Amino acid sequence: ADTINQTGGVISGSGTLTGSAGSTASLTGNNTIANLGAFTTNGAFTYNEAGNLAVTGAVTTTNNGLASITATAGTLNVSTGSVAGAGVTLANTGANTMTLNGNVNGNAGTVTLNSGGNINQTGGVINTSTTLTGSAGTTASLTGSNTVANLGAFTTNGAFTYNNAGSLNVTGAVSTTNNGLASITATGGNLSVTTGSVAGAGVTLVDTGAGNDLTL
Repeated sequence: ADTINQTGGVISGSGTLTGSAGSTASLTGNNTIANLGAFTTNGAFTYNEAGNLAVTGAVTTTNNGLASITATAGTLNVSTGSVAGAGVTLANTGANTMTLNGNVNGNAGTVTLNSGGNINQTGGVINTSTTLTGSAGTTASLTGSNTVANLGAFTTNGAFTYNNAGSLNVTGAVSTTNNGLASITATGGNLSVTTGSVAGAGVTLVDTGAGNDLTL
């Protein structure tokens, strides 16, 4: 198919949804599937789930559009799969967990992570040559060997922990709303709090490796 456009109805099943589109795919109904498998588009990909969703395959827009996945009132788990696009937006609502175990690659686009509960990275790499931004209803722990150029605005209501493999610029307001420690590490690179800020119930800023600078 060239374009896939859901204008009504529900995609339902206890197995896996997979597919491809020559341009865009917009599946924005109150869909109820268990797993989102491999799905390839050559334009923007948008998917909405009414409940819990596991991403078990490679979802990619072939860098031709935003990849956006939402779990409404459920958990969102990038488990054995991955998500890649010209920007990636992952969201889940309610006091539910977002788990990142696979790669999230925004390429030259913004990566946005919004969760009504906590965000927990258990594997994979978050990558973008531009900005990572987001929010969490409780804590956010993004401790992989992530490769992000800029850390933009990120708000939590609990501890915030972020690790970057290489240099990192903090360009937005990072805040735990005084409900937890804000901790940012640049492993083997420079750490610069440039146009941004970092606030929490305690702040830890670390950069490692000889010759790397911490700039405030």
